[in-house]
Amino acid sequence: MLTIHTLDAETVAVFGPVFVGVTAHLLATDLVAACRSRRDLRLDLARTRLLDTAGVGAIALVAKTILAAGGRLTLSGLAGQPALLVRRIGLNHTLPCQFADQDREVA
Repeated sequence: MLTIHTLDAETVAVFGPVFVGVTAHLLATDLVAACRSRRDLRLDLARTRLLDTAGVGAIALVAKTILAAGGRLTLSGLAGQPALLVRRIGLNHTLPCQFADQDREVA
């Protein structure tokens, strides 16, 4: 089950899997609504254990909305499968991303 919680003025946390179908649509709808009242948004994915390309598409829609308003979207708490997917598709080269310590790349 996907739930979204506002943690503070700039942080929204996502709890649960974000994958094709209803959850990706709900994420996009809820986050686009949330970002209308914020210039910058930090999306905390620490409690998200599953992310697929539909979820990434939802994040891209939110990023586009925020960027169009002159703001910035940052992804934080990336770990496990979501961290691997973000790196594999290169999203970390497009958006600021904060990975959990155990998932940091070794230089």
